[in-house]
Amino acid sequence: MRSRASLVIIEQVVMLLVFALAAALCLKAFVWADTESADIFTRDKALLQAQSAAEVIKSCRGDMNAAAEIVGGSVSADGRAIDCDEYVLTVTPIEDGIKYMASAEVSVYEDESLLASLKIAWQEVDENE
Repeated sequence: MRSRASLVIIEQVVMLLVFALAAALCLKAFVWADTESADIFTRDKALLQAQSAAEVIKSCRGDMNAAAEIVGGSVSADGRAIDCDEYVLTVTPIEDGIKYMASAEVSVYEDESLLASLKIAWQEVDENE
């Protein structure tokens, strides 16, 4: 009888170790998923900010001061960045050589790390024609 009781205890200890290992792996997976979800949420929020800013810049036909006023931020000294509450939006003009068409790339930064980037284009109207 004594040898049988020790086998049962050893079996229970082994099963407890297996369950503890499985629980640790599940916990690690849940922590990874939570971190990844938070990163994706931040990126999606930045992309929505870039899309909103892109629409404003397109409606202002590239006028950064007017766009900054609508977005609620301030324009940097070089006139290429709009500093908002959470993010810094930079607008880099793209010279593609198409007449009556302007293009730019809107990038969203947080603490100097790129979160999202979006290319935009709008129609330019020549006042003289």
